Amino acid sequence: MKNNDLSQLSKIRQQIDLYVTGRLDLNCLIQDLMFLRDSLSTVDKEWEREFTNCVVNLDSAYSYALEKSQGKLDKITQKIVDDTIPVLLSLTIMR
Repeated sequence: MKNNDLSQLSKIRQQIDLYVTGRLDLNCLIQDLMFLRDSLSTVDKEWEREFTNCVVNLDSAYSYALEKSQGKLDKITQKIVDDTIPVLLSLTIMR
């Protein structure tokens, strides 16, 4: 993996941390994750598929929350986000 990609993975972890600590909203996190994913130069197709599926889960929860409650997550959408964040973090750790 290239140094630039390692840096981008680190930025993904930082953005997730900002979201988890309440310093970044979900919509911004989703946009940042997609931008950072697209900036990776050497990506395994399986990794990219799994990462993208996670971001789609976040986006679906956010879209539903926007439609139903002005962007506030309910119990169901919050669980989707809470279950997805650890998976995203695990994808940023290179073995």
